[in-house]
Amino acid sequence: MLAVAVFGAVMVPIFDRSLDDRLARIGVAPAVREAVEAQRSKPAAIVLPAGIDAPSRAAAQRAIGEAFVTGFRWIMLISSLLALASAATSQVLVGGSSGVKRR
Repeated sequence: MLAVAVFGAVMVPIFDRSLDDRLARIGVAPAVREAVEAQRSKPAAIVLPAGIDAPSRAAAQRAIGEAFVTGFRWIMLISSLLALASAATSQVLVGGSSGVKRR
């Protein structure tokens, strides 16, 4: 449970920064930016307003999706590094012993 909270705390700023960069790059309308800003607390479930033209909607949805994937990739990278550190620590602490006595 603690890991989920910590990973959430890591994901949010990465998602926010990535989304800001992507939205600025594509130059979305102010209404789209306001809708996204109001829903930042739910990165995977942001709903865009109905009155947005199709190209703008597609670009904004792509920016949201890519920002989420960026955050997810960082979480997976951190998880992998923690797993490797855990394996290395266990190797050092156990000393490579298999626990089986040899005669």
